[in-house]
Amino acid sequence: MSSLISYEPYVNECADLFVQRLSEISQTGLPIDMGHWLQCYAFDVIGLITYGKRLGFLDSGKDIGGVMEALEAFLSYAAPVGIYSKLHPFLFSMKNYVAGSGGTGRAFVISFTRSRVAESMKTPTAVMAGKKTTSAEPFLIKFLEKHEQSPDKFTSTNVTMGCVANMVAGSDTTGITLSAILYYLLKNPLCLAALQQEIDLYYIEGKLSEKPTFQETQQMPYLQAVIKETLRLHPATGLPLERVVPKGGATISGHFFPEGVCIWRSCVTESLG
Repeated sequence: MSSLISYEPYVNECADLFVQRLSEISQTGLPIDMGHWLQCYAFDVIGLITYGKRLGFLDSGKDIGGVMEALEAFLSYAAPVGIYSKLHPFLFSMKNYVAGSGGTGRAFVISFTRSRVAESMKTPTAVMAGKKTTSAEPFLIKFLEKHEQSPDKFTSTNVTMGCVANMVAGSDTTGITLSAILYYLLKNPLCLAALQQEIDLYYIEGKLSEKPTFQETQQMPYLQAVIKETLRLHPATGLPLERVVPKGGATISGHFFPEGVCIWRSCVTESLG
């Protein structure tokens, strides 16, 4: 957790720009798609943490390189195939054939990653310079240092795909969760008022900084309840978390499952059941 907390300055940088954009848009009096802007915020936060450089979603408010569209298309495929995994070898090749020269969003992320790798390679990493790695270094730098230490085990491909995985897995789930929190608060005005009251009280009592830290927000019971209840009502992913039955089998809810069998339960069913 201490390693994650070290990235707070990256989050604050994007939060400041996000607030600036909301302030500018509010002056127009026009409606705003908060789901889109929250995803822009999430993408730039993950980009900054991963590469040490934002992709620029908050600067333009647009889908840079078609990344969002590509991710949406990928998840539409991954959701059913993630459950019926045996279909993947057949459907994946068919999907690529139908898509033709598409996939520009994923290609953009890979291209951006490679350009950042090339740029970072111009400067010696902490390992090459004989210095100790700092916890707040972007993931890309840490990946490159790992590659320098064990190039055969952690290849240049691992460096690229590690960064791409961060962007794919981290941005969408964060954007979805933030959107869900806002949705449920707006749908329940009394809850929104209670949260606002807690925030105001903590500021008055000096328990919150101008830029609230992780440690400070952990001490806010109502805020924590809002976050956890949102995750219960709307899990960031609906895909199951599979487990392999251990040796000897297992009896679960009155049913016996032999060893080696994959079992799972839907996150949504588990949360709402």
